[in-house]
Formats: sequence, C-alpha cells, structure tokens
Amino acid sequence: MRTWQRWLGLAISLNLAGWLSAEVVSNNLTRERENAEDLSIVAFGFDDPALASDGLIRAAGISLQILIQPLNQVAKLGDNVSFDVAALGAEPLYYQWRFNGASLSGETNYALQLNGITTNQAGSYSVVVSNLAGSVTSAVARLSIIASPSILVAPQSQAVVQGAQAMFIVGATGGEPFSYQWELNGLPIPGANSLTLIITNVQDADAGSYRVVVSNVVGAAWSDPATLTVLHLPSIDELQTDPLPLYAPSTWPIGQTITLSATATGDPPLVYQWSRNDEPIAEATNAFYVFNLETTNAGAYRVTVTNRVGSALSQPISVNLPAGPQITTQPKSQVLFVGSPVFFNVAATGTSPLSYQWFFNGVEFPFATNPGFGLASAPIFAGGDYSAVVANDFGSATSEIATLTVIVPILSASHAGSSYRSPGTTTIACQLDYAKEVSLISLVCRPVLPAGWMLVSAHGPGQPQVVNDTVVFAGPFTNNPLTFSYTVNVPANQGGTNEVQSIMEYRFAGLLNPATQTALPDRLSLTGETLARWTAIFTDAQGVCHLELAGTAGRGYILETTSEFTGWLVLATTNANSAGRVAWVDPGATDQPHRFYRAREQ
Repeated sequence: MRTWQRWLGLAISLNLAGWLSAEVVSNNLTRERENAEDLSIVAFGFDDPALASDGLIRAAGISLQILIQPLNQVAKLGDNVSFDVAALGAEPLYYQWRFNGASLSGETNYALQLNGITTNQAGSYSVVVSNLAGSVTSAVARLSIIASPSILVAPQSQAVVQGAQAMFIVGATGGEPFSYQWELNGLPIPGANSLTLIITNVQDADAGSYRVVVSNVVGAAWSDPATLTVLHLPSIDELQTDPLPLYAPSTWPIGQTITLSATATGDPPLVYQWSRNDEPIAEATNAFYVFNLETTNAGAYRVTVTNRVGSALSQPISVNLPAGPQITTQPKSQVLFVGSPVFFNVAATGTSPLSYQWFFNGVEFPFATNPGFGLASAPIFAGGDYSAVVANDFGSATSEIATLTVIVPILSASHAGSSYRSPGTTTIACQLDYAKEVSLISLVCRPVLPAGWMLVSAHGPGQPQVVNDTVVFAGPFTNNPLTFSYTVNVPANQGGTNEVQSIMEYRFAGLLNPATQTALPDRLSLTGETLARWTAIFTDAQGVCHLELAGTAGRGYILETTSEFTGWLVLATTNANSAGRVAWVDPGATDQPHRFYRAREQ
C-alpha cells in the first residue's frame, strides 16, 4: 500500500508492506532507509488530520533527524513572524526553541510564532528536537528587523537662471539599501534613481513640482514636493532709431530729433538705463530715449536692461555728425614688368555716399570711379603718377601720389651661328641684355634643335651645366649683358639649312611680379658645310699631275705636296667656285718618281 501526503511542500512516500522506503525531498535533500519494520514521522501541520487518529504514525528503527530547517526572515517592526521545523524520529518528539542560544520559555511546539515584533527580537533562532533516543539541533535562522524608510532631509525648492544647473538632494533613514525614484509633476523621471537629481541647462520645460520616493524591502516613503522655478535674464532683442539715418553710416544732420528705442524680454520688472560713450545719461531710464542731435551729443549709445536676475548690455548705436572725407589708406607706388597686372587702392572715411575719381599724371582717368583702380596688363606707357580724389556732400580729399614704374626687363635676347658640318659640331653664341633696375637671379636655356642633334656642353658665367637637354645656370649674375654659348653634336647625313631656337627662361628679384619670364630670340638658320673630298687625280701624257677637289662654295683651300714626308710644300691657294669645285695642275710632278698631295681649308 502507498500513501501520499504533502506538508509545506514536502513529499513523503510510504510503503508499509514488506520493504519500506521513505523518500523526503526538500531543498534537494534526499533520505532513504531500507529494511525498516516501523517508521514514525512527525507530521504537524498536515492538511489531512485523518492520516492517524492521534496525528502520529508509529514506527521504529529510525534515527532522529530534522527534515525542514527554520528559514531566515526579514520583517519590519510590528509584523507577525513564524519559524517552523519538521523532524523525523521515534515518538514522542519534544521541541525547545532558542533565541541567541538561550531557551525561550514556553516555546515547545514545532512552530514558533512571534506577533508584533520589536527591535529587541532581532537575532538568531534555532530549535532542539529530542526523543528518548537523543536530540538534534536545527540550523540557525536569522530574524532581521528593518525599519521602513523615513525622509530625514527633504529636497528644497529653488529658483535657477535659465541655462544654469539645478540639483535636488534627499536624505533618508531606515533599513538599507534604498531605492530612489524622482518624479516631476507626479510622473516618474526616467533614469532618475539616485539620492541626488541634477538638471543641467535648465529650461522652462524643467519647471514644476519635484518629489522622490525612497523604498526598501519593507516599505516606501515620499518626500514633500519641492518647486523648481526658472528665472530669465534680460535679453535685448532689437534696437531702433527713428528716423532712420539720413546718411551712412548712422549719420543725421545737426538739429535732427532722434528717438532710440529698445525691445527686451526677461522676468519683470525690467529697468532701463541709456548711456553715451559708456557714460550713463541722467533720467534716460525708459525703453526709449529722445534727444536733438548737436555737436556735443554725437557718439555711441547703449542701453542696459536689468531685472532681479541680472542685466544685459546692448550693442552700440553710433550717432554721427556729417563729416567730409578723410583718406585712411593711401595708394602705394609699384615697380613691375611690362604686361603685368597693376592695381591701386584707396580707402576713406566720411559721411556716405563717397565718390571716387582717379587721376594719371594729373589728368582725370575716364571711368576710374571706384576705390580700386587697375590694369590687367600694364603697357610701357602706363608708367607715371596716380592719385585719387574722394568727395561727398561735405568736402573732398586727395590721396598721395603713387608712382608706377614699368620695366622692360629684357632689353634684348639674341643668339648667333652661321654653319655646321655633318658630322661634326657647331657652337651657338647667346646674349641676354637686361635692365639695370633688376637683378637676374636664375637662368635656364632650352635649345630647340633639329632631329638627331644633341646638346653636349655649355660655357659662360654661373657654371652652366647640361641637364636633360637643358643648360642650367647657377645665379645670381653680375654680368650685364650676360653672354654664354652651347655646343651641339651634328649627326651624319645632314645638309642644307636647319633652324635652331634658344628659349631663355629667367627670373628677377625685387619686383612685385617675380615669376619666371621667357625670352624668344628669332630662330637661327644654320647652313650645312660640305666636307671636302678629292674627285679626280691623274697624270697626262706629258707627266703633268691634275687634281680636283669638291668642297664648300666660296671657301678657300690650300694645296700642299711632299715627296718623302720630310715637309709639306704649298703649291697654291684657291677659292672654290659656286659649285664648290677647285682644280689644280702640278707641272713639277713630271720629274718625280712619286708625289703626295693634301688640301686644307684656308
């Protein structure tokens, strides 16, 4: 037979026929006993009192043990608290409850009931369970008495200037730990869960009633509300003049009645104080100020607006008397290359409108009627004196004279050469003549040569070097004019007329426009020279030697002879004809066994 009964969550299975197994499960605790003839289980508090006529089940052979220990308790003052124990063993079972190790008089039941607890009942509770076979003591159960929260220091109402920081703080007593929840106008503030509430950059939306709920495991307390008031500094939104200025900037005629007015916001009351040149004006304490313009009351006017929170100072309003022009920035003299842009500028103060007129060498320059005047490309004849006249209804002013010097930096650039030989070399002589007012600081020559011709060397001041088909000079230079040359290799099979260009890139110091400039001499035409060669050598019947040479037209050639190479004898000097031909006859060869000839240019 198997019987089930439940007590405070404890499941007990009994098999009373043959082998007996008793299994108790509570807080993962398991107990098993076998081969027992009798089992006695104390089951106070069972739901079914009919389990046994006297509330007991008789058994033997089971040692005394506690099945369910009393549990720790947390309560507040005045609560009712109960500690319970369940034990297993041979009856009768006896109970004695203890407090902090001392027996409690009259507390001899399986349950200890404490009603309306006080602080002196907090401590350690245990129970000794005994029978005729012995006793066993339960684990200690702790009773903790925690006071409900009580507000000790309530948050205080405060007034804060808009944009500043506000802080509320609360102090509480009672059993810790505490939880906090701040509220604004009765609604929880998300994330506001500490004993302080800090509000940065306070705005109107933050104004209202604040309180905090302080709670712990046994209760909660609400603070009294605290009010946050947002204060507003004065702000000056607009300043106006009536009438508007008749002249610019901020200028009225003498005797004009002028009304200055200010529009301001902020917590009332607002108090106004006008000032001129930072000196307060007596009795000027309204939102507007009226006065007649005289020579003594022109200046910079401001208004200060004050309330209980603070003050604001306006930007100044200038009230000016009419004035003739005064030049504050004079045009500057300039030195530049011909073709460079040029610009003059003048600045002036005075009652507007101001008019401008530029002059060149004392003569009015047409259409030059702005503060600035310039030329996109200055010709050589633009050099001279420039000035400006600034005028208004109250007078005029003439600027200082600015002198423009226009320089032609390169007076001349040339290169020279006449002919070349193929194959062979030819040298090009170059010259750069520049103005004495400038200082030449760099020079590069880039020859443009016929196909196949090659730049090989350069000579002149500044230690010229050949780099990537370019002649590079090291400046600065003191030679003026600057002369230099470069040598070119001419390949074979070249003839006729070929052109060479010498591009000169230079830079000067001390000018407003020091950028690299370029000089392009006229292209240079070079005529190829024919290499002289023998075209005929023969002896006639009389033994006379005839010789014929092909060379360069008009060039002179010298004929020389020798018999034993002990010395050369000049036979004749002859110029080549228009076809480049030269012919000689040597009658002296008739008596010679052998004879040698050579021809060379004159």
